Amino acid sequence: MPNEQLWFNQFRIGLWPESFKGSQFPRGQAALEQFFQSMTPNTGPYDIDVASNGVCALLEKTGPAILVTYKLDGLDIAANVYTPAKGSRNT
Repeated sequence: MPNEQLWFNQFRIGLWPESFKGSQFPRGQAALEQFFQSMTPNTGPYDIDVASNGVCALLEKTGPAILVTYKLDGLDIAANVYTPAKGSRNT
C-alpha cells in the first residue's frame, strides 16, 4: 500500500517500521494491515474557500461560536473565516 510510512509516522505510532517505545499500538502484521485499510486517500482537490465559506454560512445562521479545529485543515479554515479581534470575515 502506498504511503505506509507516511501514515505510520503521521499518526505518531513510531518511525517506520519501528513503533515508539511504550506505544500501545498493537504489534503484528494483522494490526498494521487493519490500520492501513482504514486510511482514506485524498479523493479530490482541497479548496479552502469552499470549506471556509461553508463554516461562514453555518455561523451566519447560528451566531457566534467557538471553532474547535483538528490539525492543519482546521487552522486554515479558522484563519480564513473570522479574525478574533473584530469577529469579521477575512476576505
